Amino acid sequence: MKSVSVIIPVYNRSNTLPRLFRSLLGITYRPVQVVFVDNGSTDSSRQLCEAFCGELYDVSPDGSFSGMVLDCPRPGAAAARNVGLQEAAGEYCCFFDSDDEFSAGFIPAMMAAIGTSDLCLTRTRMVLPDGSTKVREGWASPTLPDHILASLVSTQSFLARTDYIRDIGGWDETLRVWDDYELGLRLLSGQYRLARSSSSLSCHSPRLSWQPDVWHRIYQHPDSITGASFSENYDRICHALEVMLRESYALFDRSATMALIYRTAILRGHFRREGHSELARVLPMNPPSLRGSVLEHYVKLGGRGAWRIARWML
Repeated sequence: MKSVSVIIPVYNRSNTLPRLFRSLLGITYRPVQVVFVDNGSTDSSRQLCEAFCGELYDVSPDGSFSGMVLDCPRPGAAAARNVGLQEAAGEYCCFFDSDDEFSAGFIPAMMAAIGTSDLCLTRTRMVLPDGSTKVREGWASPTLPDHILASLVSTQSFLARTDYIRDIGGWDETLRVWDDYELGLRLLSGQYRLARSSSSLSCHSPRLSWQPDVWHRIYQHPDSITGASFSENYDRICHALEVMLRESYALFDRSATMALIYRTAILRGHFRREGHSELARVLPMNPPSLRGSVLEHYVKLGGRGAWRIARWML
């Protein structure tokens, strides 16, 4: 059996970690390694993770189900994930968050589906604040425009060869929102993250596979890093868009660039709907476009599923 590492950043989640631990204990796949990366917690989160890793030794004395706790002094989940990625021992890896519930059957199903591929995608289940659930969009063989418009790759929705994620440069630590959204672009393109001081680019198309089931329970809550509105994250969103625009330009993929322009038009509609027309006007990628204006106006008026309209426009 090929080994798998589950990488989980942790920051002040002592209230949700017991729920996570219970779900992790349901994993039947072996060998599996759980890598917790404490990101400077000031509560008991680190101690709880250490105690859980000790419990894993009792569950699996042969070490086939192991855990470790690392520290990341750099702020941000992306930085913590990179620390875990660097130390992960598994040939394959996946990422998870410390406030969610891991599905027991996720790893065996994904490993059965991935075969010789670099990356296996699937869908996840979101739990909304009112207790209702929603399945995230996803389908087999997505294109770059598909992901840019529909956010098909999220933190918990893939399993990949560990070396492949290292090869594309890991997580972008400059991003404080949409880090998984940006990573999805590079996962699907095989593009190495562009260095700030260089325009060099390496790229090869990954081998993709698909697992059609729905996994995990991903909790949406008010203190999520993404916040409650688009406008409160304006600066962070602008930075993420600028990074992705550079990457789409470097790929010479016109459809991907147009998809990003349409995604920005949809964002302008959200800003206007939230009463921040001044922010909408100064978003990056604001060229005059009839189709972009249609998308923006549709979202401003409360229209839903604008990404589907944008996908049709491509």
